[in-house]
Amino acid sequence: MLDLRICKKCNAEKDLSEYHKRKWRKDSFFHICKTCSNEIRKSRTKAKRDLQPKIIRIDQENQRKLCPKCDDWKPFSEFSKNKREKCGISPYCRICYSSMMVAVRGLRRSRMKGNKITNDQYEFLLEKYLNKCVYCFSLVKSGTNLNWDHYIPIALGGENSLGNIVPSCSSCNNKKNKRTPKEFFYYVMSTKFLWFSTNEIDMRCL
Repeated sequence: MLDLRICKKCNAEKDLSEYHKRKWRKDSFFHICKTCSNEIRKSRTKAKRDLQPKIIRIDQENQRKLCPKCDDWKPFSEFSKNKREKCGISPYCRICYSSMMVAVRGLRRSRMKGNKITNDQYEFLLEKYLNKCVYCFSLVKSGTNLNWDHYIPIALGGENSLGNIVPSCSSCNNKKNKRTPKEFFYYVMSTKFLWFSTNEIDMRCL
């Protein structure tokens, strides 16, 4: 016998395979079916695009494109190919993109330089945090799911020092990305993909 439930959006009775799984819900399934959730996502994306001003940056007749950094029209040959873009061309010209990457890499190297951490110091940090992720408190082991996270991201001015490095699992490290601890806390509370005490994480973030 098939397990059926009613979608709160279209009021249609569908099989559980038509619903996304959500671990934080009691029945482990989302209350809206996949079709309705996709329609909502598309409508929201369309509404955002309608609000954004339309800027013409491609001239197909003359085979040229506007670079938003140098604000200059250049031929397609001055741009790299990018499959992620609809036009198949990178948004920035080669000169501007290379200068941007040099600036980003130089800033990161300057912040990372001269603050090398030894293996003994890494072991000390693991013992200090009881071999657990500081965000979800799951056990971490070197060679499996152990990642070293900058508590204040380097991109936001954090240092590559012993006081700014904490152990984390690969899941938390990937989801935290360039967020500050406080921003990550609010992200966790909105998505609910982790299960830990709000008071504990709030004390760490403030």
